[in-house]
Amino acid sequence: MFFDKYKFISHRGLHSKRLDIPENSIPAFLRSVSKNFAIELDIRMSSDDEIVVFHDESLERMTGVKGNVADFTSAELQEQVLNGTKYKIPVLSEVLRLVDGRVPILIELKNDGLVGKMEKRLVQILKGYNGEYAIQSFNPFVLLWFRINAPHIKRGQLVSGDNGLCLKKTPFNFITKPDFVSYRYSDINYDLYQRYKKANIPIICWTIRTIEDLNRMKVYCKAFIFEEIDKFNK
Repeated sequence: MFFDKYKFISHRGLHSKRLDIPENSIPAFLRSVSKNFAIELDIRMSSDDEIVVFHDESLERMTGVKGNVADFTSAELQEQVLNGTKYKIPVLSEVLRLVDGRVPILIELKNDGLVGKMEKRLVQILKGYNGEYAIQSFNPFVLLWFRINAPHIKRGQLVSGDNGLCLKKTPFNFITKPDFVSYRYSDINYDLYQRYKKANIPIICWTIRTIEDLNRMKVYCKAFIFEEIDKFNK
């Protein structure tokens, strides 16, 4: 896994309110590349089955437009301005072309519905990409799809305290066999660390915003998804 070399993963790219660089935007990803940080990004599917890079189900928080991502075509989505800046919603293929393997990419699939269509489209897009990457999702059925249909792609199970389906006893982990787990840092403790250590499954954590939290998590985690911090010592 690329976590051995890249310990720090920029959350939705290296975005910055001060610099008017929105989350999940092209300049956020290029800034992350320039600082040699790995990139975490979110993907959703448009109404015409294209994969776009966007976190929320609704467009409203980031664009001011009412409606869900799934209700718009990719062309319509690429016209939506992010947070009043000049930057717009990118498609995943454009991000891959610009990053061009210079840093690894951790792709979070936002899929709470039926699995298959989005996952298959993602595999098609990634087929010609030569850089390092992995996928993760809160939905264990996404991981199961990848285990069966694309086992060569490293996969991670996202977990948080309110994500009860595969948490404390992780019943789905036996079926999906994640290569890593990705926990909210505040949910990580010594007992959880020991459980995954015995299973030889590395933990990465999200979202680190202070040096104090980073130092506390260094004992437990293989890598750190972070934001709002430009002063990590790599």
